[in-house]
Amino acid sequence: MGTEIKYKILECKFGDKRFKIEEDLPDVGWYLYVYDQKGKCIADHLQNDLETVINFAFEEYKVPMTNWVDSKDISFVQEETNKILAQRVLSHFDSKKLIDWAIMLMGKGFDSESLIILAGLNSDTTEEREQYFWQTIDELGLDINRTDFELIENYAIYVAESVVNKKIAPKDGLTIMQDIVRSTDYSKRYVQFYEIDEDLDYLKYDNHTIFNSGLTLKNADKYITREFELFLETEKYKIDDKTRELAYCKSCDKIEKPKLKNIRNWFGKVKYQTWVCGLCESKSILHFSSQKGKEIILKRKTQPNNV
Repeated sequence: MGTEIKYKILECKFGDKRFKIEEDLPDVGWYLYVYDQKGKCIADHLQNDLETVINFAFEEYKVPMTNWVDSKDISFVQEETNKILAQRVLSHFDSKKLIDWAIMLMGKGFDSESLIILAGLNSDTTEEREQYFWQTIDELGLDINRTDFELIENYAIYVAESVVNKKIAPKDGLTIMQDIVRSTDYSKRYVQFYEIDEDLDYLKYDNHTIFNSGLTLKNADKYITREFELFLETEKYKIDDKTRELAYCKSCDKIEKPKLKNIRNWFGKVKYQTWVCGLCESKSILHFSSQKGKEIILKRKTQPNNV
């Protein structure tokens, strides 16, 4: 089999238009595409080589020759921008991160008046940094059409992947997730990280846990990392809230929503309530909120023929 040919793609935004240069076969040349604000291609031009097409873009559309950036860098910068936008939604955002972001963009070859100014605002106010951040977004034509929910969703996955790939320490990742939990009003997708954090406090001060029976101070990093791994699995398979309410029963080997059962004393008076299997009423259940329960239920739901 022949080697796959990888064609070069350059992009930039200038004025109210977005431009893209795409390499084709050597005997064809290089295409220049012009897009309006709605993303509709309004013109295309074919030139013999890269230098010629860049010169043509300058002569025809006044696109500065230094504005062109590799599309791979644009994708990377877009991801980094989404992370910044997500962090702004969360609490305790340090606006100095906007300066780091600007310096990173310049290192990737991006250039704009506001970007250069932002990179030098070390001693300035958050308001001024924010002003030039948004102006840079506009000048570079970066896509910020994301809801807060989408930004947080993607950022949570980034944090989880960073912990699993050992780019972020487990406890640092857990700390970030606390902001995500609060910002999403304790969503079932993220609340397990709040429960781990609570249990770590209980272990420190009272030597017991409430939510995670297998968690100890010694195995905390391993336990947290495993929770992030399971989180990525639940996101991969788009596990819904109904599934998160289920439990695996060791007695009947079924997965069902558990129910509360009254436990009575010898006189028939209710002594306490406990969760039991919704089918056989056994107390020997593993809820989805536990790591073991999550592992079993995920396996049954995603690999039903292999169990």
